[in-house]
Order: sequence, then structure tokens, then C-alpha cells
Amino acid sequence: MKIPLTPSDIKKIKYEMRMGYVFAFLLMAGGALYNIYLFTIEKVGGFSNSLILIDAGVVVAGLLVMYLINRPMILDLKSGLKNVASLQIDMKEDRHPYHVPGGLYHKFSLNIIFPKFFEPQRTSWTYYTLIIGDFNCSVDQALYDKVEKGDFVTVQYASISGTLLGVETDRL
Repeated sequence: MKIPLTPSDIKKIKYEMRMGYVFAFLLMAGGALYNIYLFTIEKVGGFSNSLILIDAGVVVAGLLVMYLINRPMILDLKSGLKNVASLQIDMKEDRHPYHVPGGLYHKFSLNIIFPKFFEPQRTSWTYYTLIIGDFNCSVDQALYDKVEKGDFVTVQYASISGTLLGVETDRL
């Protein structure tokens, strides 16, 4: 079933477009660094026709890369629709990665010399993930606790790019 996008959905889709902007920026920054190299180290006197063509090619390539990466999201925003489907939960995962501040520095130097003062404190957090068909959904603990493997949930995703927009359950 297709329904209109909400403002929060539009915000999520625009957030997914950031990678296209990052790649275009990196490509154009590389071209700018090449120009800086030519003018400072090689001491090129002025703009030549070949340098102008190279710069124009870098700008066009950057815009083309940005458009090609962001094209599915742009089409989603133009269509203004999202898909809503009731799908079954295939698997539930909760991961507990640990982080030790300071890393190897504490382990090999101060922790050995002064173990009471420089004992690294392990911090932990939990990621709750639902695997629903082709979607790997990060959810909050409340939704994770409400559902079980095999339950049906409502999944909202963009119609063209497939960007996950939300997961809901009917359970209370």
C-alpha cells in the first residue's frame, strides 16, 4: 500500500542523500588541491585552456556523481509516496559492543605501572536490531521488547530507493 510521505520521512530521505554530497565534495576538493599544487609548487603563471577544461571536467564529474548517487532519493521525494507493508520478523539481535577509553595506551603503559589509578573503565551500550525480510532495522528497546520472532510488524519504506522509514507494531 502506498501512502504520502510525512515531514519526518522527508527528513530521513534527505539525510540519506548526504553520501552523494560527500563524494561530490571530495572529488571537487581533489581538483582544488590539484590547482593549489599547480599554482604554488609548479608555479603555473595563469589559467591555460587545458587547466580550465580540467577544472570544468572535475566540476561536471562531481555534479554527475552527486546526481547518480542521490537519484533514487530524489525520485522518492518527487513521487511523495512511501510503501507500507506488513512483514514477519525473521530474527532479533541485541549486541553489546564494549569500548575501552584510551585503548592500547592504557594497556601497555600506565595501566602496568599504576594499575589502581589507570584501570580502564569499560563502557557498554546495546544495539537492538530486527531482521525483517531484506531490512536490517535498528529499533529502540521498547519496540524490541514488544515483539517476538515470527510476529508481523508494519514496515514503512521509500518506494524507489528502499530507504527504511519506520517500523511499528500493533501490540501494546
